[in-house]
Amino acid sequence: APQCQTDSVFNNTNLVQRNKAISELANGRDIFYIDPNPAVCDKDGNLISEYTSDQIHLKANYYNLWSKYIRENVVY
Repeated sequence: APQCQTDSVFNNTNLVQRNKAISELANGRDIFYIDPNPAVCDKDGNLISEYTSDQIHLKANYYNLWSKYIRENVVY
C-alpha cells in the first residue's frame, strides 16, 4: 500500500491496467492469462507486506507460493 500511494509508475492502478491489456491478448484456446495476484495480494489488491522488502518485488522465499498458484490454475 505505501508504494501505491507514493509512486506514479509502480502502483496498483498501473498494474491493473497493464494486466488487463495483457489478459486481452489471451484467446482461451492456445493463449491463456493467469492472474497470480490473488496468491500474493491482500483484499485491497496490495502486495502482502511480509512478502516483500521493497513493496514491488516478492522475496525469494515467496516465489514457491506464487508458482504453486500458477501451477494450480494452469489450463491443460
